[in-house]
Amino acid sequence: MHIKAKEIKKTFGNRMILDGFNLEVASGETVVVIGPSGSGKSTFLRCLNGLQSIDSGSIEIGEHRLEPATSESFTPFSPKLRKMQGMVFQDFNLFPHMSVLGNVSEAPAMVDKLPRNEARQLSLELLKKVGLENHANHYPSQLSGGQKQRVAIARALAMKPKVLLCDEVTSSLDPELKHEVLDVLEKLKSDGMTLLMVTHEIGFAKKAADRVVFIAEGKVVEDGPPEKVLENPENQRLRSFISRLLG
Repeated sequence: MHIKAKEIKKTFGNRMILDGFNLEVASGETVVVIGPSGSGKSTFLRCLNGLQSIDSGSIEIGEHRLEPATSESFTPFSPKLRKMQGMVFQDFNLFPHMSVLGNVSEAPAMVDKLPRNEARQLSLELLKKVGLENHANHYPSQLSGGQKQRVAIARALAMKPKVLLCDEVTSSLDPELKHEVLDVLEKLKSDGMTLLMVTHEIGFAKKAADRVVFIAEGKVVEDGPPEKVLENPENQRLRSFISRLLG
């Protein structure tokens, strides 16, 4: 499912976060978004899935169109929006009182009204997909950070989205745990899932991204294949950013 953001503007108080932001993502494409803190990366993802309204511009997600006048009808609990996009956050957001299986099966059962036994079977299949079928009856407190994030990915996939939005999903993980999550995302890419990822994982971007987009001050500054953007950037600010990132 394609995404097209056109001339998006978003302010918080007197601060302009997105300033005429434009980006297109083709169906089945993996796009990695990088940029300094405060550049608007996470805000853009939240605008895409309706967690934030937009002040002006428009967003197309498949055949659906999101504009300022209609933003209020697109909420995080809109079944139509949930069907199109799944979102995985930095801090997992798992329900601590539910088992792994409960976390994954809750939305299909409650939102999609899937019978509990069908929601359970779907969830077990997804847990197998992320390598956690043997942890179905565990609780979040019994999991490592990498395992929690893989559960969060399975939960997002339980609504059968066409697009997966990932917001710094490995930034709070120890280096050895990041690979667990990135390996799952690579498998999703090979399955044809449309992925839009905000991340600083340059290695993953080089290996798996179709395009890398550099954002600064609420605008797309550079956009292209990983080998061009990351290894031969045209923009001085991007060169400085990559240099700092790589240490």
